Amino acid sequence: MDRVKQADTLYAQLHEQDFLQEDKELQSIMKNYIYGDIYTHGSLDLKLRELILIVVNTTNHALKALKEHVEAGLKVELEPEHIKEAIYQCTPYIGLGKVEDALDVVNAIFKEKNIQTKKMATVNENNRFEKGFAVQSAAFGKEHIQAGHDQALPE
Repeated sequence: MDRVKQADTLYAQLHEQDFLQEDKELQSIMKNYIYGDIYTHGSLDLKLRELILIVVNTTNHALKALKEHVEAGLKVELEPEHIKEAIYQCTPYIGLGKVEDALDVVNAIFKEKNIQTKKMATVNENNRFEKGFAVQSAAFGKEHIQAGHDQALPE
């Protein structure tokens, strides 16, 4: 299959309607580049590619593109909880404002498609410290985490 046909096929698989509808020349250039070259390079599956694009569009506050990629992610059976979790993980790096706007987009799509997400929390206020300490200790060594914690405690 030639590159243009491959790009058109992949784009149609992921998206309901064309982007850049008012500029067909730029649409063709970008579709062939994104879906004919970039999207077909490497070995990442479509779910992971869409999840990456959801995070990138959240970070860039590109809400129109975010909507398109959330819908594409759902088409390739990306779990709704994974979409939300990926966006939640952006919060400390890009700020609550961008995350809140992204979640408005996601929640509107989920509402329109009648998608309910499962509760995702793995901790509560009673066990947050212990579970966090355990995860950090496994990653960085208990002695390092304990030393940092000891230094942070008021005397």
